Amino acid sequence: MLSIVLDFTEAVCRHRGVAVEARCGTGTIQLIVPQGRAVRIEGSSTNAAHISNKATAPEDPTSPTLRIVGHPRAGHIKIKQIRRTRPQDFRPGRTAPIDQTGP
Repeated sequence: MLSIVLDFTEAVCRHRGVAVEARCGTGTIQLIVPQGRAVRIEGSSTNAAHISNKATAPEDPTSPTLRIVGHPRAGHIKIKQIRRTRPQDFRPGRTAPIDQTGP
């Protein structure tokens, strides 16, 4: 079973919207977005699979919208937001916080 992570936490987007088409068989595709990023699930089909959107923080109106079109057959597409970071979450030499996704 294959697992893919697409991390948008440091992505710079010059457009108002970004479209992601995700297809998987029995694996998992995880999309990680920063707080405030609007996420919409559009035109998706799920056979024996499911798509979960845990990006529930209030949206920032100046932030681009991430539009997801998902087609998992028997796998999962998971959308998560990073938690707010605390200074103790950083280690020297790291650019990303430790444990940036929720449970």
